[in-house]
Amino acid sequence: MKGVSPFLLAVWLPSTSFGQESLSKGIPSDAGSPDAPVLFCIGMHIEPHGGGMSKLVKSGIQGNGPGARGGKGYKDVAFFRRHAADIRTVAEIVEAHQGKLTIQAQTPFTQTAAELKEMILGEMEKRGHEIALHFHEDAHMGRTVNDLTVETWTAVLKEEIEWIRKAGGQKIRYWSGGNLYPGVLEAAVGAKLNVMGDYKNPKSQESDPKLLTVFPWRPSKGPKDNDVGEFAKHSAAGKVIYLPSGLFGKTNYGGRRRSEEAGGDAKYFDFLTEGLEASLRAARKDRVNVFHITVHAGEFKGRGGKPFAVISEWLTKVIDPLVRDRKARWATFTEMADEFLQWEKGHPNVDPRETGMAPRPHAETARRRPNLSDDVPESPAREIGAGPFPLSEDPV
Repeated sequence: MKGVSPFLLAVWLPSTSFGQESLSKGIPSDAGSPDAPVLFCIGMHIEPHGGGMSKLVKSGIQGNGPGARGGKGYKDVAFFRRHAADIRTVAEIVEAHQGKLTIQAQTPFTQTAAELKEMILGEMEKRGHEIALHFHEDAHMGRTVNDLTVETWTAVLKEEIEWIRKAGGQKIRYWSGGNLYPGVLEAAVGAKLNVMGDYKNPKSQESDPKLLTVFPWRPSKGPKDNDVGEFAKHSAAGKVIYLPSGLFGKTNYGGRRRSEEAGGDAKYFDFLTEGLEASLRAARKDRVNVFHITVHAGEFKGRGGKPFAVISEWLTKVIDPLVRDRKARWATFTEMADEFLQWEKGHPNVDPRETGMAPRPHAETARRRPNLSDDVPESPAREIGAGPFPLSEDPV
């Protein structure tokens, strides 16, 4: 579909309720246009709490990510069920706004789900949400993960996908993770994955200014540690579509929620609103545009026993008016990628990133490819403008 702008939402919610108690920002009426609507989705990461290295890895040192923190994590049935209930609660909130989630899972959550015959991922898929892979490579392959072969990466990715299927999810095309491994694109394609997003350097907990845009592209090569130059370049021959997060004033947007400056749930969502406004203003009717934020289960305490009230309030105040005015439209991540596929057919010689870098956006001052559907399923932030975006405690 031409002239559609995908807006992605992936939300990460830490369990705090201090600071500002209600939303104070909205989207000005002159931001966004029905001629360049934003495809919008909430993505949810499920972390590898209590996980360990895959037996497919013949050597390596146990990772130091969430999967290696100790404790039973998702192997504790009560812990698993509490987070499964959170996922269902968020899904119900989103569905009340006619929305969709892209739920990104991994072991040991998927293992426990399969063992308990708790088909929550299949249930979510049947309700119209997307199921995808969130891949903490160090948790599954150890701290020497970036020294392993592409073949090993592909094997472990396939193993993770198979556990998702055992937990009920079937159509797996999108993944996040592997952000320092130059061969990650090749490994993912070998596992029949072809849509990627949520880049963040796990060492610095920051993105890179080269990746802050609203237009998807096909990376020419995989990312390297402290070097995303080739990854940020579009190649028409690329086999993976990358969905960027959007336009934000700082590169540490992926972990901002944990920072002292976040100031509580409401102030954090005001920050998301600023990033969304900047992205709406950068959207073009001759491109597919995306914006997303990331959430996790078990992150909010909220006020008065309503831990997810801020999500509902934000959807009501900020997102619903955009959908009503046709400036935004709900879609899963791979639906966004499919929009990009259709755009490519009508623009065979156009580099989608050609004018995709709208430098220094500020919410307050701004005014034939293969068919991907075929069998595929806190460090100081660098100021790059103004207008912030969310941070995640997720080290991938």
